[in-house]
Amino acid sequence: MPAILTAKILSYPQYGGYYHIDKSYLVKLFPHLGNAEAFKTFIVEIRNDQRKLLKRFKPFEEIILKNSSFSSLRTLLRIDNEIADKLNLGNGYEITLIFVAYFSKVTHEWKDLLPMEIKFLDTDSQRVFEYISNVEVDFFLLSLYQPLLRDVLSVLWDANVRLFEGDVEGARTSLRNALDLLLKNIVSRIESKEESKEFREYLTDLIKRLRKFVEYGGPHPGTAPRTNTEMVFSMTLEMLKHLTKMLEDGTIMLREHEEIEASR
Repeated sequence: MPAILTAKILSYPQYGGYYHIDKSYLVKLFPHLGNAEAFKTFIVEIRNDQRKLLKRFKPFEEIILKNSSFSSLRTLLRIDNEIADKLNLGNGYEITLIFVAYFSKVTHEWKDLLPMEIKFLDTDSQRVFEYISNVEVDFFLLSLYQPLLRDVLSVLWDANVRLFEGDVEGARTSLRNALDLLLKNIVSRIESKEESKEFREYLTDLIKRLRKFVEYGGPHPGTAPRTNTEMVFSMTLEMLKHLTKMLEDGTIMLREHEEIEASR
């Protein structure tokens, strides 16, 4: 499960001035992570030393955190200077992170924390996620654990941002592009079990019908039909969630493009 931690960023001049965060809460819940060499994380937000919000990341930004290189600081994770410079961090700042994977010292490979569930390690992290929409969490989990859908999700995220900013026509364009990508890169490759062999055909028809809701009108004076656009967005996101579940449980598979060409 992704683990969410809000931690204070502290600098230790006697140890090269690197910024560090404490991983004790994480190791307390997952003792085997005490020997992990590094962690793959995503930044949710950063606050200054007065706890004023400086930035909430949309989408969340990935960074790698490594164990401190100093033996006396083994309970701490080091933030490399280039990351600190890029994020303009300061001593006493707070950072909220989603831990999604760790690098095992035993197997020398990255291992995911258990997917599709979120575990809060402290009350501050729970507070932060009160301001994060369910849609954003869905996007994050889908893109994290189903990389095949990332291109579609990226365009769909743009539609979400445009809707939030009031650019309905732009959102409709992004939705059309997302649905086109879904048809071309995913649905065309679906291979389903015998009892659901018509699934791809029905899904193709559904997506084409959904697309019609964001086709009509085009650029024109006046207000675009926002309600229909929001409906198509929500239905598309739900469709991606169900496709992810079907891929995970083996109900459907995706053929390689070479296999499709060979079968023609």
